[in-house]
This record gives sequence, structure tokens and C-alpha cells, in this order.
Amino acid sequence: MWPLAGLGRRRDVWQAVVETLEQVQVLRDPIGRGLCLDLVSQHLGLPLQVRHFPSTRQHIYSILLACDQHPGALSAFLRVLSELEPRSRAVSWARQMLSGDVPRQRGAVRADHPVIRGEVPPRAADFTPDVELLAAVRDRSPAVLIGAGKSELAAEYAHRHVGDHDVVWWIPSTHPVQVRIALVKLAMRLKLPVEPSAQAAVPAVLDALRTRDSLLIFDDVGRIDDVRPFFPAGPGHVVVTSRSATGNAIEVPWPRANPEVEQDDLLKVCAFFAEGPISRRLFASAPHLPSLPDLAATLRDPVLLSREIRRIGARGLAKVDHRNDTVELTRRLPREERFRHDAHLILAYADPNDPENAANWSCYADLLPHVLASGVLDCGDPQVRRLAINMVAFLSEWGDPDDARTMAATLVDRWRDNRRDALTAARWLARTSRQAGLFEEAGRIGESTVAQSREHLGQDHEDTLLSAQSVAEDLRAAGEFVSGMALGKFAYQRAPGTFGDDDPDTLEATSKYASALRLCGDFDTARRLHEQTAERKTDVFGENHPATLSTLNSWVLDLIACGKWPEACQVQEDTVQRLRENAGIRHVMTLRATRTLAVARRLAGDAVNALPLGQVALDGLIGRYGEAAPEAISAAMNVSVTLRQLGRLEEARRLGLHVHTLSQRTWGQHHPFTLAAATNVAVTLHVLGELSTARGLNEKAMNRMRAALGEDHPFSLVCAANLANDLARAGQYAAARDLGLDTMERSQRALPDDHPHTCAVATNLALHLRGLGQLDESADLQRDSVTRLRRTLGANHPVTVAAAENRRIFCTVDII
Repeated sequence: MWPLAGLGRRRDVWQAVVETLEQVQVLRDPIGRGLCLDLVSQHLGLPLQVRHFPSTRQHIYSILLACDQHPGALSAFLRVLSELEPRSRAVSWARQMLSGDVPRQRGAVRADHPVIRGEVPPRAADFTPDVELLAAVRDRSPAVLIGAGKSELAAEYAHRHVGDHDVVWWIPSTHPVQVRIALVKLAMRLKLPVEPSAQAAVPAVLDALRTRDSLLIFDDVGRIDDVRPFFPAGPGHVVVTSRSATGNAIEVPWPRANPEVEQDDLLKVCAFFAEGPISRRLFASAPHLPSLPDLAATLRDPVLLSREIRRIGARGLAKVDHRNDTVELTRRLPREERFRHDAHLILAYADPNDPENAANWSCYADLLPHVLASGVLDCGDPQVRRLAINMVAFLSEWGDPDDARTMAATLVDRWRDNRRDALTAARWLARTSRQAGLFEEAGRIGESTVAQSREHLGQDHEDTLLSAQSVAEDLRAAGEFVSGMALGKFAYQRAPGTFGDDDPDTLEATSKYASALRLCGDFDTARRLHEQTAERKTDVFGENHPATLSTLNSWVLDLIACGKWPEACQVQEDTVQRLRENAGIRHVMTLRATRTLAVARRLAGDAVNALPLGQVALDGLIGRYGEAAPEAISAAMNVSVTLRQLGRLEEARRLGLHVHTLSQRTWGQHHPFTLAAATNVAVTLHVLGELSTARGLNEKAMNRMRAALGEDHPFSLVCAANLANDLARAGQYAAARDLGLDTMERSQRALPDDHPHTCAVATNLALHLRGLGQLDESADLQRDSVTRLRRTLGANHPVTVAAAENRRIFCTVDII
């Protein structure tokens, strides 16, 4: 034990420790902070009450204060940090500060931040900048440059002023996607606690630059309005090089010579690539080139490639950036159409062919501008078309659904010469439309794609079944659960005959069909299918394979839906631990599983330990997808309900209302998930005494849920149960009794035996009967409910205790 007495009152000590711990990488990430808290709580065997702050400094301070209230907690916290960051000097210094071994001076191990500098091209050797032009750039922001020497002047300015700014970042801007790619790279260099996806990283980096003195150069912009949304609102400076003139632009002439270009093979293919840097790694896997048979060997040999680049560089046709391992042509070269396909093949063979893997995203980012510039989308070669589909998949996975959708629509239009290719592109168009929030359009496109696949390829064709699976997801996302389940069943039943019993596509079809059954309220069948699929995936892939762990998470969601909450906790604790060890704490699968565990803990009666996990999942999913994404909304809904159960009602109210607003924007007012958000926040409003608003929300939610899913759907039953409580609170016991009795009878038919929700409805019905003076019937119903709850959840579960004490029980719809 360290001498900690009174340390909480020594502000200078704590402030120095906090500033030191801010340098620990795991603590700069809200997911990492949440993981530390969870591990410390597990070590101590008790939860730490820590108030969550978005600010890293405030949250670390809150963690330290909470640790100081429990013997051994601070030691456990630093031990966990040492295990997660074994080489961190800051952890060692913090330990010494708290033990009194070193002077406690603020900022004892802080160092000045180095300049963050990214991908600024080297100075042009034959470019002599005009001093007045440089001064004009300095005095304007944004400074818009046009003319032949615009990029060279921007690079020269950046090199001269690199020491004047915290961040100097060069942003290729021929296409808006390139801007987002460059900003994502900047977010990673700034070590922002976000995933390397456009939806998460771009807003985060623009927010971070509000307080950083930055120099951003947007190079080769078509229209300045295309990049204006990416200008940070901070103290920095913006330079734009533009292909189009504006009223206040700075003309940069460069009377460079344009010598006759010898037709080198490398230049013949590079002429089809985009202006700007070309990564050398694009050439490493070059195949046989039909029009340039001798070039492939040169491209694959680093020595020969370097020799060729030096040769064209010596002629003033290219400049080399050794820092970024790129080469850039210094002038636009004429294109000979017969070499276009050679350029396409070079790009196609540079494709890692795994766009879902975040480790490959930087390679796809390098490929993208050249794919667009060279006309890959018009090529009919199967290998090149595979590259085009992978670019759509990259944009989709990377978090840019709008550009992914645009590219997919282009492919559908241009690939009409090959029906199968066009249907593949249409499948992606449906998927990206769903990601862009266009649920009805996604469903329409998807259903048409499946119908055409059935007609032209056959019922059992692989593409037909894959399209059916994808469209089934689109329909479920649109709230059309029954239609999605029917199409998922079609794929599930036919997949074994087409792919084989243990083929990954067959197992995936089974898992997706099981998830569809859960959304339709068939919890037991879903649970059995997922359990069987998890066992088969364990045999086929191994117990720690991502596909296996994903299905285990789905199985736990079924256990939760079935009301088997303690069992769900036990299984999910192991799944989350394995995902942390095998995928990492920030992987999206780990975040999803963490959210599932948070829901299971809350429902199992452990809201205190559920909250930090729920916050970890929420922070991580917002960081990856943004707060309006379905995954993030689901996580926020869970946190709101958990806050209510902990008695933090105002926080629960604020977050619950925000979730309801986001749900309406994302899904629309009549979507079942939006109605779930409505009934969940209505419970909080009821507890706070806002009875009229609560009742209005629950009435609307119940009626719309019944219209969408039917009166016996579990979601509808929850809305009805909560509305019955509103009626009883208003003194309308007869109406509450009638609705409660109807809901109990439907719950007994629709839900598994002894489901906690059925017992909750019965408990509330007993209270409605008591309000009407039917005391004997009320007492019998209450005793039976308590007996069932003790058997299912245990005598100490909060729901069981509430039932035993004749208190009303509220149900929630968990979007799982």
C-alpha cells in the first residue's frame, strides 16, 4: 500500500499525475479507459462508481478519485495500466509520484508536441518562387492558387513555413474521396481515439484542428466549394490549388520547358493514372502486360524500377518522394488508348482483394484516384471488374456509403453487357443504399435484383443466394422483419445444396436466418439455430475465429431475448474476453460484443457494472460510425436505460430523448426501432412524473408497433405493458386491467415459458386488480409471479425484489 491518506486533497499532486497519465495511449481512448475500469472492477470484485466525461483529462481525474475511495483500487489500476502498456514510461512516473519517490511537479514528463507533417511533396528543383506570391499566400486564408505552378508554389510555401504550425498536411483533392482519405490519415497521425473510417475520423480531425494551428493544402481541386466543408474552424491556414479560376485566385505562372517525350513504357501506363503521387507499391505485383510485354519484369524488380524512375526523373518528367515512396509525373502526358488496359491490369493486380480488412485500407486509398482516372469502371476484363467491386466494398466498409453508392450505381449502368456482373453491382447498390439510410430504395433495388437473379441465373445459383441474403438484411434494416425473414429462409434452405453443409456461405445463411427469426419474435428457434451454428463454426474455423465469435454473440442475443439473462452473462463474459485477446479492444466485433454484455449485465440485475461497459461500447461505436449510425443508437439506448435503472434520471432523460430524435432521423417515425426508442424513453418520463408525455409516446408506440409487427410481437407487448402502467398511474385501473390481461395472455402465447417480461406483466396486472379492489385475485397472481421470477432470475434480482414488494415493473425493448 502506498501512503495515500489525504492525497485526494492534494490538487497539485493529482494534477501532475493526471497530466502524466494523459500520455498513456490506452487512456487517451475512451474504449481503453472503459476496459481499464472493467478490469479493475473484476480484480477488486466490486464496481467502481466513475462519472463519465468526454474529456480525457476529466475522465482520468474521475477514475483516480474513484480508485482512492477503495483500498487497493489505485494499485490495481496502475497494475492494469502496466499490463496493457508495459513499456510506458508515463505509468512508471505516475506510480513514483503517488508513492512520493519523485518531486511532484506538473508536467514532469511532458514534452513539446513535434510538428505533424504529412505527404508534402519535395521542392521542385527547377521552380523559383516569387517572393510576392509567397507573401500573397501568407496573407490570405483560404489562399486559392491557379496556373501551371500552383502545386509547386504550395509545396514551397509548406516547406518554408513548416515550423510555424503544429500540423502541416498535404491533401490530394482531385476527388472528394481523396480528401477524406487524407483526413483519416491525419486522424491516425494525431492518434485520435477513432477508427480509421471516414464517418468517424473526418469529423474528429476537424474538431481536433479547431484548437491546433494547422496548415492544410488542398491540391488539385475542381471547385473550391467541393472542399470548403473540410476547412477547419480554427486558428490555422488553408491553401487551395485549383483547376478552375476564382475571383480572388493567385495566378502562379511557370514557363517550364515541355520537351518531346520519348515513349518510355513506364510513362505509357502512368499517363492513365491520376495526377499527383503514385505509390511504388502499385507496381510490385504487375502481371503480363499484353501491349508492353517487357515492362512487367521491370515493374516487379525494385532495382530495375528504381533505375527507370531515375532515368525519367533526370529528364525532368518525374519527381521522386523517398519519404513517402512515391513518384509523380511533372507534366500531363498524351495517352495512347492501346495502353489503357495495361494500366488497368497493373491496378487490378495491386488489389489486396480483401476490402473488409482495415489493414488494407491504405492500399485501396492509394489505388482509388488511379481507378477513377484510368476508367477502370468501364473495363470489361473480369479481373479489373473485381477491382471495381472491391473499391465499392472498400468505400462501404471504410465509412463512405454515399460515394460507394454512387460508384455502384455507375457500375450497374455501365455493365449492362454482362447480366451477372450487373446483378453483382446491383447487389452492392442495394447494400450501399441501406448504409446511406435509403431503406425503401435499398429494399426495392434488392428485391428486383433477387427476382432477376432467379429468372436469369436460377434459384440455386450462388449469386442468387448471396443476393437473397443481402436483400434480407436490407428488408430487416427497413423494419420489414417478416419479408426479410422469408427471403432469409429461402437462402437458408437452398444454401446447403449449392455450397455444401459446412461451407462458410451456408453457415452465414443459417446465422442470418436465425437473426431474422429473433426479430420476428421466434426466440427459441433462433436460439437453437445459433447454438448449432456456433458449434459447427467451431469445428470448421476454430473456437477463436471471428466467424465463430460473431455467432456466439448472436447466440447470446437470443438468450437475452429468451429471458435467460444470467446464462447470457456467463457466455458473453467469455466471448468478450476472447475477442479482446484475438481481435483487440477497438475492433468493431469486440465493441458489438461489449454492448451485448452490457445489455446482459443490466438485464441480469447488475446495472452498476453494466454502465461502464455500455459506455465503452457507445464511445467506440460512435468513434467508428458516428452517433446517428444504427449500431451507435442501439448502444446509446442501452446506456440511457441503464442510467434510469441506476436512478440517474435526468441523464437518462436527456440521452433517451436524444436517442429518440436520432432514431427518427435514421429510421423514420414508424420504424420498429424508433418506436422502441419511444417506449424506452417514455418509461423514464413516467418515473420522472411527466405522465402525459409518457402516455402519449406509449400509445403512439403501441399502435404503430402493432400495425407494423402485429399485436403478439414481443415489441408490441412491451409497449402495451408500459402503456398499462401509464393508465394505472392516471387512476384508470379498469383500462389498465383490460390491457394488462390481454398483454399477459398474449405474452404467455408468444414468449418462452416463465419469461421475465411475462412475469412483469403479471405483477403489474396484480397491481391493477388491487386498484380495483380485487385483492384475492391480485394476491394469487402476485405470489405466482414472484415464485416464477425467483426460479428464473433469483431471489435478489431487482425485478424479483420489486415483484415481492408489490412495485410496478417496467419493460424495455432492447434493439439486439
